[in-house]
Amino acid sequence: MEDLEEAISVARQAITATPLDHPDQPAWLDNLGLRLGDRYSRTGALEDLEEAIDVTRQAITATPLDHPDRPRRLNNLGLRLGDRFSRTGALEDLEEAIDVTRQAITATPLDHPDRPRRLNNLGLRLGDRFSRTGALEDLEEAIGVARQAITATPLDHPDRPRWLNRLGLRLDNRFSRTGALEDLEEAISVARQAITAISLDHPDRPAWLNHLGLRLADRFLRTGAMEDLEEAIDVARQAIMATPLDHPDRPLRLNCLRFVLGVRFSRTGSLEDLEASIGVARQAIKATPLDHPDRPEWLYDLGLRLGDRFSRTGALEDLEEAISVARQAITAISLDHPDRPAWLNHLGLRLADRFLRTGAMEDLEEAIDVARQAITATPLDHPDRPRRLNCLGFVLGVHLSRTGALEDLEEAIGVARQAIKATPLDHPDRPEWLTWKRPLSWPDKLSRRLPSITPIDRDG
Repeated sequence: MEDLEEAISVARQAITATPLDHPDQPAWLDNLGLRLGDRYSRTGALEDLEEAIDVTRQAITATPLDHPDRPRRLNNLGLRLGDRFSRTGALEDLEEAIDVTRQAITATPLDHPDRPRRLNNLGLRLGDRFSRTGALEDLEEAIGVARQAITATPLDHPDRPRWLNRLGLRLDNRFSRTGALEDLEEAISVARQAITAISLDHPDRPAWLNHLGLRLADRFLRTGAMEDLEEAIDVARQAIMATPLDHPDRPLRLNCLRFVLGVRFSRTGSLEDLEASIGVARQAIKATPLDHPDRPEWLYDLGLRLGDRFSRTGALEDLEEAISVARQAITAISLDHPDRPAWLNHLGLRLADRFLRTGAMEDLEEAIDVARQAITATPLDHPDRPRRLNCLGFVLGVHLSRTGALEDLEEAIGVARQAIKATPLDHPDRPEWLTWKRPLSWPDKLSRRLPSITPIDRDG
């Protein structure tokens, strides 16, 4: 750090001692911008980033259009603007970063050794804009320039693995958007190539293994190939083993292992996988700061797994904790959070579970309340709306069985009609929802318990 401070000081002195119209002045300004960018990367001081952008702009303004260093300076400005976008979220910085990087590439000869790097930078920024706006044309272009960068890069170039990994990320984005299996296949292939090309102690290896594990899990979910799921678990474990205990991404990688173990439990019913999934979920939450934006989701996921274990073993303490962490997750997100309706629906089911186990009416009353909240927060055209309506119908049916309240019956019939109306004719759940063999036929694990609830004697 001491050397960096001295480099910044010397760069400032050079600028001060050089006339504004001196041909070396743009180079000194550009050098100062680079050093300030380095210090920002080390310290996160936003004022360094602001000044780096300012002096790089000055350097470009003072550089003739046909100067051989102009493309490099434009690229440097794009990098710094991209950094500021990542820090502040200002879309105008991202737009300008894309624009100046395009200019840099246009001015770079096809055989220039830095052209692949500049193409990669453009792809990175286009990927950022896709993530922000969802514009598929940005994603398509990001994939295209990533391919160009890789094609123009020698097989033994040290940056090639990183660019392969980024291409894999973009292909995965497109798979998630379009469902094209060929994108997922290629994403897995280039992820493998990237990992194979780096050393075992490479600092990016854990992240790339984690990414590969998730893609393999995606392919399992699409094709059902158990070998993909087994490998996903294996590489997720490798990623965690290679991640230091105090690394900020360790909770994320633990959560990915939790996910793939949970998937295998769902497929095989292995209690060992469920236990392991719960264990790593706890580790992930413990290692995550209270204000981390991912913490609520991880709490919710832990609640799902605890609910699974309760269903398997009947251990009431698992159900109690599942309800507790679901409440924590919901409390930690905003009222307009897109996951809030699903999480409320889940909490309602867990409260209904506890009522069916203990008979505590306050749980049933709250289950009805949160089920209503879930529906209110769900758009009319959302594909999960029928399921949430059916959930409300179920808990109303349970309440009816306990109290005989006619208003419960009326509302239950009403929401059942809404659920059926909103369900496509070929939906696999539609036939079941058309019957009242069980109260609105919500999940078997709940419905099977209903016979133990004695309906009131209407004649007495």
